[in-house]
Amino acid sequence: MPISKDLFLAILSMDSYNREYGAGIELGDSSQIGAATILDRESFGIDSTKYQAWQDAGFYAIAYDVDASGVDGFDTNTTVISYRGTDAVPDYTTGWVVSAGLIGDWTQAPQALAFYSAVTGQVYSDGPAANTYLTGHSLGGGLVGYVSQLSGTPGLGVDHMPYDVAVVMQIYCQSQCKKGSGTRLKTASLRLQMFYALTRELSYS
Repeated sequence: MPISKDLFLAILSMDSYNREYGAGIELGDSSQIGAATILDRESFGIDSTKYQAWQDAGFYAIAYDVDASGVDGFDTNTTVISYRGTDAVPDYTTGWVVSAGLIGDWTQAPQALAFYSAVTGQVYSDGPAANTYLTGHSLGGGLVGYVSQLSGTPGLGVDHMPYDVAVVMQIYCQSQCKKGSGTRLKTASLRLQMFYALTRELSYS
């Protein structure tokens, strides 16, 4: 009998705590969890240098290929990205600060967007990624909200940290970086993007 989509996404949100560096539970070499198969991060270009940068920032995420026949609610084989939540001291200075709208290079916000792009092959402004879901718990759930609201890709945040201010700041920063448009047009576009992002629905529990 297939497992429900939200329950399975919640399970994967917790699984990210038990993989690779800082694993809470050593699961050995298992690359399978139910209907999900772990995808090799190096296949997405996350080499040793980038992986070390993850560790320096306290960031971790993992991607899975999910067999749709094992999950009720997935119509086709689906990619799931799971963002790890709080499990170390650096998370308070590089992760939770994102909830206050701090999204600089030293935070986990750009790491979350970069991994999303590496896995999906598109940037957040390209719109929702096909057959892709995001999931995460706590800090990880906040990163899910941040990426989901910006991209439109559906996500499940479990007991997630706030993320709305970070979304607004990202859209604002993106707008300020654009060139060749007048101030009124930029302001109108910014307001529309903020409204659109903040009215997208994110599943949460």
